[in-house]
Amino acid sequence: MKKIISASVLILIVLLTIAYSVENNQNFEGRLVNVIAKENSNDRNDVYLKLQSANDSTTYFVDDFFITFIIEQTYKILLSDYIGKDADSLNISLKLENIVISEGKINGQTVNFISAVERIFPQFPQSENSYLYKELNPGTPEQDFYHRYIDVPVSYRDPSKGTFKLYYELCSDFDKTKPTILIPTDGQRSLSQVGWADKYKKMFNLDYNTVVYEYRGMYLSKIKLLQNKNIDWELAYELLNSDNVVEDIERIRKDLLGEEKINILGGSGTAMIGLKYIAKYPEKVNRAFLMSFFKDAKGSSESGVLFFKNFLESNRLKKRYEAALQNPEIERSQLLFLIQRLLYFNKDEVKQMIIEISENNLSRYKKYTKLLGTVDFFIRSVQKYKPWTVVFMYETNIKTSFDETIDINYPFLKIAEPLLKIYGSASQYEEHLFDIKNLKDVNTEILLVGGTLDQVAPLNELERIHKELPNSEFAVFEAYHCLQSPAEAKECRNNLADLFFTYGCNSKEIRDYLEKSKPNNTFIKFCDHSN
Repeated sequence: MKKIISASVLILIVLLTIAYSVENNQNFEGRLVNVIAKENSNDRNDVYLKLQSANDSTTYFVDDFFITFIIEQTYKILLSDYIGKDADSLNISLKLENIVISEGKINGQTVNFISAVERIFPQFPQSENSYLYKELNPGTPEQDFYHRYIDVPVSYRDPSKGTFKLYYELCSDFDKTKPTILIPTDGQRSLSQVGWADKYKKMFNLDYNTVVYEYRGMYLSKIKLLQNKNIDWELAYELLNSDNVVEDIERIRKDLLGEEKINILGGSGTAMIGLKYIAKYPEKVNRAFLMSFFKDAKGSSESGVLFFKNFLESNRLKKRYEAALQNPEIERSQLLFLIQRLLYFNKDEVKQMIIEISENNLSRYKKYTKLLGTVDFFIRSVQKYKPWTVVFMYETNIKTSFDETIDINYPFLKIAEPLLKIYGSASQYEEHLFDIKNLKDVNTEILLVGGTLDQVAPLNELERIHKELPNSEFAVFEAYHCLQSPAEAKECRNNLADLFFTYGCNSKEIRDYLEKSKPNNTFIKFCDHSN
């Protein structure tokens, strides 16, 4: 459920209004030299950045959320921590292509702002990683068939709180004569889903239409009530909880297809949202392909802890791990954070890191801390920029230790802390927790997919869901979370999804494909309801 989101694959898009333009079509190469607080501002982006050109020492200023965010995610820091400090010592160099320079004011002083940019290189010239930063103007559905907005109540329980515009997107070769697959968005998503309808279609080799949407509160589905730096967390829960998102999916289906059925494809948190929608609207879904997920917060939290315990025991690492925790040079929460991240795709690296730390070798610990950042940055960045993720973590995680011991779920409970402080001991807390009920009444044809190496959603959780769903099949692979690794399993997963949506669970085409692609596909078996 908790995925690593690499900064190198983020697609960041913004709508910019340009005023007082004096220059354009030029590039900037230079470095960050200062971070300045915005006075009397409640903006989520609470700093100005001062940049100095490497060519002529000219200074420019940046008042732009996305540029700030990209720098922070690249260097794993919050720039607001460097207000009044020596930001130049961070050695942050960057290149901005095709900039527009506009005049503006900081504390009454007129300065030049970089007010638009086409492409950002945040580690120039050390790295060639770059981010396209282009303008998107979907317009109305009549003007742009593929990018759509619909007016949606911000709270389905309280219509008096007004509406917002919910963004959804169709694949660029949308064909009205073909069935449609919707890929749900969960509360862990970053800042944009633009372009992902085509990306998912290509990734899963689908011959169907694909549809994605932005989770409520995200950039193109922003809710003005939640745009401030000082977030009202009770309001955030009311507006961003998964019950609202289920209704968003139904509105999209109805807006696009009328009374026709839709298909669902999801993995991890997106599969949780997808199944929650199916449980409420089973008659609206034809088929669903769902990977590596849970039906409730209890399973989500306890499974990860149990998996790690079994991992230590099966690899005879318990004593090594206890010794590693005693190393005064490491932090327990940071070690567990790195372990949880790495177990998504490489259990051998986890083994080696634990062994090395127990022998006072911190090379892997430092390597992955630099690559993934600190657990403190991870938590604080999410709380600052992604209230929808705070709500999702609150709904899908529970405390698993009663003695205040920090376990592998620590980052996710810590992210949810703003809501736990409000509701943690309140009577409605249990009602807020994610729990999909009445699965026995769902007759939608569903293919569940899981991996034996998955520490996020172990097989026993998927078996539990499979037994409750009367019209489901369960395919087991020797693979990691959502079959993202190894590469052979990922390729098989993608082909399997297309075959399933075309022919169904019990088709000869699926069985023949899985048998013919052995042993490389890592497929182990189908579980039926007699198991």
